[in-house]
Amino acid sequence: MNLRTLAFRYLSRQRLKTMLIVISISLGAALLSASQVFMASIEKSNELSIQSVYGDVDLYVGYQLSIHDELRKPLTEEDLKNLESLTEVRQIGTIHYPYLGYEEEYKMWDDIYVGFNEEPLAYESTMVDIGEQTIPAEREVIVSRAYASIHDVAIGDYIDLLFPPGEKEQVKIVGYSNEDREDLSSVLLFQAEWLQSVTRKGPTMAMLQLDSHESKQSVHDQIVQMNPLLNVDLLEETNDLRENVGGLLPILTSINIAVIIVSGLLYRSIMEVMIQERNQQLAVLRLVGASKRNLLFLAYNETLFMSIVSLFIGLVIGICTALMILSAPMTFADVMIVTTEIPWLSIGFYLLLYVASLFIFSVFPVYQASNVSPISTYQQSSSQLTLTRKRVRLFIVLLVCTLILSILSFVTTSVWLHVLSMFSIVMLFFVCITHTLRFALRVVHSIIKPLRHSSVWTLAPLQLLRHIQKTKAIAMLLSACIILTTLGFTTLENLKETSIDQLFSLNPADFRVTSYAYGNYALQNQGFSPELYDEITLQNDVSEPSNYFTTPFIGLTTNLPNATWATEDVDGTAQVLAQIKGTDLHPYLEVARQGKTTINELDPFDVVITERTADALGYEIGDQINLKSIESDEEAFDFSFTVASIVSNHPFLSNEQFEPFDSFLMTPKQMDDHFAITQHSELLLSSANRQAEQQIHETIESLQLENDVHVINRYAALEEFQEQYNERLYVLAFTIGIMIVLTMAGLFTSSMSTFQARLTELSILRSIGLFHKQLHRTLLLEGAFLTFISALMASVCSLWLSMHLTFSLQGSLSVLPVTELFIIIVLSPVLGILGFLLPTRWALRQNILKHLT
Repeated sequence: MNLRTLAFRYLSRQRLKTMLIVISISLGAALLSASQVFMASIEKSNELSIQSVYGDVDLYVGYQLSIHDELRKPLTEEDLKNLESLTEVRQIGTIHYPYLGYEEEYKMWDDIYVGFNEEPLAYESTMVDIGEQTIPAEREVIVSRAYASIHDVAIGDYIDLLFPPGEKEQVKIVGYSNEDREDLSSVLLFQAEWLQSVTRKGPTMAMLQLDSHESKQSVHDQIVQMNPLLNVDLLEETNDLRENVGGLLPILTSINIAVIIVSGLLYRSIMEVMIQERNQQLAVLRLVGASKRNLLFLAYNETLFMSIVSLFIGLVIGICTALMILSAPMTFADVMIVTTEIPWLSIGFYLLLYVASLFIFSVFPVYQASNVSPISTYQQSSSQLTLTRKRVRLFIVLLVCTLILSILSFVTTSVWLHVLSMFSIVMLFFVCITHTLRFALRVVHSIIKPLRHSSVWTLAPLQLLRHIQKTKAIAMLLSACIILTTLGFTTLENLKETSIDQLFSLNPADFRVTSYAYGNYALQNQGFSPELYDEITLQNDVSEPSNYFTTPFIGLTTNLPNATWATEDVDGTAQVLAQIKGTDLHPYLEVARQGKTTINELDPFDVVITERTADALGYEIGDQINLKSIESDEEAFDFSFTVASIVSNHPFLSNEQFEPFDSFLMTPKQMDDHFAITQHSELLLSSANRQAEQQIHETIESLQLENDVHVINRYAALEEFQEQYNERLYVLAFTIGIMIVLTMAGLFTSSMSTFQARLTELSILRSIGLFHKQLHRTLLLEGAFLTFISALMASVCSLWLSMHLTFSLQGSLSVLPVTELFIIIVLSPVLGILGFLLPTRWALRQNILKHLT
């Protein structure tokens, strides 16, 4: 009889256990398949969403892609041919942006002129959103409805436009861009060749569509090698959206790995009990000539049979369940799921990994059984391994090394040491789980013995000690579930805390009211009435800190000490385009780091800057800031101010959205005296009431400013993030539920097998006078003690691991899941009782005399 036939016959005789194993493995396979379908559908829908926003363009290439690029030259025909010849480039298109970087030279601050040729990629550009219309012909233009409204023109009208360095040209308006695209309000769309003929030679940049967006870095490297002067925009924002899909991909990947590990441990625990039941059979096989290799292949064949059936069932259930859920309209991770996708390749990869883990975990119990002498095994099938001094010494050495490594990681705050410590803790826990479990059971027994005289309470831990090798597998499975769950919660909480900190950093005030202006028109916007701030601050819901900023005065520095931030060239020197705003300086001067500390001390030509601005631009107390207005030469004025105070980096003043321009500050009176500016451009308002936005809007409407300002609500962004966090939490909770089901299956199967092997022992206990109820309680207490001790050990290990994980992520100890671990410890005995309940009833219904004879 060959090994395959023998394996199949054994599985056929053990129908109940085989069925439980198949169900357990099928659950894991179903979850893996469903998660891949779910993830692929989200990625496909996300890709469609990205293309609708960014177009089907992967790279932008040119000598000048922004105003900060120094080399202002067009792409040549040779450049375009070289780009088109690159491997993995599907097609290219061109954009002519004649006044990019020339806004100051030609005074083209208001409108953005762009030109495209009639080619497929032109309609993929973010600057072209014209519906069914085509690219304009010569002397034709497509404008926004906002532009048409401001200049009182319509389709069919002819308008005169200035095309520096040339003269005015008359063009015909032939269409409108998408009115929902506010960012296109200042864009005027022309034919590229004609636009080059009346402005300057082009094209400015090229659009590249690749065979796959995954080839971006490879194509980038080829371009840099071909011509180092070319700049490449990799569209990093689309990379982030694709790779993370709002942070969901790492979570689902971690969950899949967790399911594979737990399923493998479950299979190992069941196989270990089954192997112990068959010790005599395996011993006979060894005595008749079977080698260790034969026993290993026997276990592999059993695993193969069960895996094939389980994977088929799990694959069908997982895919069908995912498709049924996705058939209903839903949004997940900020992505509207509009299509379904079955990624057979990734499903196959994870299922192969799943099967490989089952084969690997099935090796351990077979290897342990094959190392025992067949004679001693045949004489005593339930022989136990004794703890040798060598193993105790190994446990002590591992414990000491782990403690030293852990202390060093906390002292040095090294991320790599934290990761190494986490690995060391996991190895210590699972390698030495027999020692820790035995020690814990003895402690429990020593505590219970003087407190309880009932044999039920004292017998339960002793029975677990006697069958330590069988209970070890269950403890390992339950511990793995708790550790993975805790690490999942800790990671999620750390990410939540970091994301909220970033959100509050980007939005320093609860409500932000800004001028409603687009593009370069924002630089010339007149702002709104100061009366709005006065009216809003009278409301009870608005509190301190709140402040305002006036409409800025914009000028070029002429004596910039540090050219690192320079963006402009003024008379051959590197300078920066700066803004000066008026605000209430009182709360900032009170905590000034250097210079004057009160408004009364400020002279008429004094300005205040932040520490960040001082570091970035190089100005110090007493330095002169010379500014030149950016008006036409006939109206240009020069100003000189003195740095009177350097204040702390207050969130209202040192936000990344404002630096370094908005940190040149004056009092409102100074702004009025020097620049005749009294209007406000921005209000930063604090409020503990999330509904204060309604009152703010009512005030805006009462002053008839609804068309001049718009309100940004930090609470709305926070609620949106909370929804995303809850979605990830639901995914984690669902996975925890699956792992609990797998753990229950492992408890049930292992306890059933253990009680079946212990029927003779249980019959003896009943025959010597232990009542049915007492034995019933004893067995249930075994389950309760086992899960309680396992949960307690796993919780200590989890807390230890969570501390290292938190410190490695530079998080706060407040995110440690202490409450969750306490709940797990409290509820763990219930899990043990439920897992042991049915096997206990089955064991106590067996015939005593049958098993005593």
